[in-house]
Amino acid sequence: AQFGSALTTAGDANGDGYDDLLVGGWNFSSAAFGEGVASLPVPARATCTNMGAELGVTTSVFPADDVTSQFLAAQGRGDPFTALAADADCVYDTVTKRLHAERDASAVANISQYAADADISDADDDGFVEASFSRIVIDLAQLEPLAAGTPSPDNICTVRALAGKNVSQVLIGSCTNSSYQDLMLVGTLLAGRTVSDGVELGIAPGSRQVLAMLAETGVLADIVRAGARILESACGPCIGQGFSPAEGTVSVRTFNRNFAGRSGTPGDEVERMMKQEIKGMEARHEKSAGILRQAGTVAPAMGLIGTLIGLVQMLGNLDDPNSIGPSMAVALLTTLYGAILANMVFNPMAGKLERNSAEEAALMSLYTLGAASIGRQENPRRLETMLNTQLPPAKRVQFFD
Repeated sequence: AQFGSALTTAGDANGDGYDDLLVGGWNFSSAAFGEGVASLPVPARATCTNMGAELGVTTSVFPADDVTSQFLAAQGRGDPFTALAADADCVYDTVTKRLHAERDASAVANISQYAADADISDADDDGFVEASFSRIVIDLAQLEPLAAGTPSPDNICTVRALAGKNVSQVLIGSCTNSSYQDLMLVGTLLAGRTVSDGVELGIAPGSRQVLAMLAETGVLADIVRAGARILESACGPCIGQGFSPAEGTVSVRTFNRNFAGRSGTPGDEVERMMKQEIKGMEARHEKSAGILRQAGTVAPAMGLIGTLIGLVQMLGNLDDPNSIGPSMAVALLTTLYGAILANMVFNPMAGKLERNSAEEAALMSLYTLGAASIGRQENPRRLETMLNTQLPPAKRVQFFD
């Protein structure tokens, strides 16, 4: 990725087309170069390379330059240092992605906009195109604040587009966007202000050193006075350990991962989608069973109608006494046929479909419960206990002694 001009927010560099281009880009590495790289402090570079994991690339590389040397020297690790950078005439491998011209239209547009050497084929009979590129060019001076929503880092929109959206939680820090520079900016914004009612703010400094520096400058006191909670310098809420948002609420996080279910909330995206799928399945089955139940209700009445028609035909042939008996027998049999269809065909089929639907819903509920528990990274013993509550005693499993 070629960075031009200067950078204001490291996270936006990954969001502005970068994630959209490379998500799912395994088996290759990304390297940053260009005049804009020199404007990036080491923590900002760490954020960009950390986000490379979300792209799926094998590794992400920044050059070891004067900025790197100054950072290491400030950490007391300046010697030995060797500058490393790609050759000026370095040739990079070509990335080829197969995208759908309509469903992946935004990705195709971003490749056209940001890839300097983009080559996009015509759509095939199935609507897919092949987009090839080796160099992404991002003008850092033109970036605007961006946000990535669940369930994937490439679900990107501008912060401007989210204006007016109610937020119940804000979390800053973890292993990305938690440097001294990042949190000094946060402290400057919070100085003299108070966190809004109904909003909780948590801050996880990137290290003990960062926390100590914030305390020495007095910025930590401004953050605390504003109503923020200071968390441990650890993964914390990023892996669902604390600060799980309430169901149906919006949590704004500067963390690197936003996969559905990761926050630890039972009603997070994965569980909601699976429950919606169960409801949809039950609705489809209920509709089918309803048709059969209705047929079971109508069948006896249709048998009676058949009987009436047979009796009318019988009355039309009263001049032939020999046909009265057989005609009446046939007419009465239609009532029997209606009863048989209702009680031996339609209603049993509806009942079986309803039972199968209930069993499938119960099984899918077990899957949902398990997936949600795994997403919350709960203790396996607790998961076993929860799953067993859904099973009859004879079928319960005791994996853990």
